[in-house]
This record gives sequence, structure tokens and C-alpha cells, in this order.
Amino acid sequence: MNKLLIHLPEDEGTKPLVRLKKILRFIDCERFEAYWDEKSFRSITAKEETDPSDKTSLGLRRMAFTDLTDFRHMPPPDPGHVIYLADDDMTDSLWGRYAKAVSTKENIALVIPSDIFAPPVLAVWRDNAQQPPLRINECLRKETDVHDWFSHHRDPARMFNHQSGKHRKKEYITGEGVRVSPLDLDKTDIEHNLKIAVGDKKERRLFGYHKGRGSVIIFSLENHPQDGETPIYHGHRLQNDDPHQIHRLPPSPIKKLELYHSVKLL
Repeated sequence: MNKLLIHLPEDEGTKPLVRLKKILRFIDCERFEAYWDEKSFRSITAKEETDPSDKTSLGLRRMAFTDLTDFRHMPPPDPGHVIYLADDDMTDSLWGRYAKAVSTKENIALVIPSDIFAPPVLAVWRDNAQQPPLRINECLRKETDVHDWFSHHRDPARMFNHQSGKHRKKEYITGEGVRVSPLDLDKTDIEHNLKIAVGDKKERRLFGYHKGRGSVIIFSLENHPQDGETPIYHGHRLQNDDPHQIHRLPPSPIKKLELYHSVKLL
């Protein structure tokens, strides 16, 4: 299972919440569990609600983060393990849960929706013996960071059905007169673009962008994967000579492609 542990710096107002909302919207097609500090969220929003002129608090009510669970529902460190940050015992904190998840090699990423906060170095003790420190070298700060993490660590990984046969190297017309778009890319290109493709929670399709061809790739889900099962796709590339094709696509994933690839499509 993919897991995200989210730290909210409380001294930056609602800015981390605004960014977190954008992150969650960007990855809403992914399967994951996400944890945060419910008390930090309530502390931040309580401060902002005292000022009715603060427009940034709008849209940041708890219902906007329904997929997030308080970190206290995560397994705590094992008995005998103590986690310190400087001289403070952080065993029962969010950092203690992160240390536990790392020690058990869970597929977890630390999300800090801030450009300012620096991840700490945690001191780890086990049965009164000091262990190597836990240096948090990577944290995810914005939408593209989190998307990149999923691209490289997604479990289960996406699979492309190279035997589909529906879309060939060249465009063709079916016996019923239907024009079928091609997928004229090599295997490596296809699998890379599927890995980094974006989606939308309302869609069974994923959307990629091939910079070399300057065109959108659509990946269609073939199966109905349950939790832990591999999603399997086939796909095709939109023809550049038909500008109307892209305008018929849902706007949300196209905007995500524009942000991720720094390209203008609409």
C-alpha cells in the first residue's frame, strides 16, 4: 500500500493547507493511505477563523480533506524504541510514526507542503542503545514532487498490455469505417509515459504527454483491479492534425499535464 505522512508547519498560517489541497487534487486518481496531525489542522484553522477577512481559510474545512486520517491511528514504535528530536521525546508524535514506518520498510513518503520547513534529523534509541540517526533526506513539497514519487514507487505498478492489438503502429480504418488512432511508440516510451501519466478520480483513463511528438497519449484501463491488483492498460496517441481531439478531453487531467510538463495544451 502506498502511504503518505503529512506534516503541517503551524507557523505558516493556511499556506500549507492551500498547497496540500492542490496536492491531493493532483493525485486523486492514485490509491493510497494518507495521515496527518488532526490537532495541527484544527490549530491552524482555529487561528484563521478568528479573522473573518482572511479569505484563504475558505474551502479549507475538514470536509476538504476527507481522505486523511490522524497519524495516531498508525502503529506506534515498538516497545523499547525511543525517538528524539534534539532533546525532545518524539516517540508518540508524527515523527515517531514515520520512524516506525521506515524501520519496517513501508512504502511511505513524507509530505511537507512548505518551501520553508526543513525536515529534521531524528535520534533513534533501542533498548537504551543509540542506533544510527534517521536522516530525512527527501520530503515532497508540491504536486509534481508527489506525482514523481508515485511514478517511481507506486504499488502496484501500472502495466501496459502490449498484446492488445487494438491500436497499431499506424492509423487504420475498421470495417465499420471507424478511424483508429495509432500508438507509434516503442515499448520503453510507452511504459515510461504510462508510469508518469496523470488522471482524475472520475476517469478510468490516464493521460500522458509525449514531448518528442508534442501530443497527448490516452491510456484506457482494461480490467477492474481490486486492492493490491495490477491495473492493466492499452493506449493510443492523439493525432496532431486534429486540434479538436484535445478539446473533447476532460479539462482536469489536461491541466495536470500542463503543470507537470510545463506545456500549453488548451
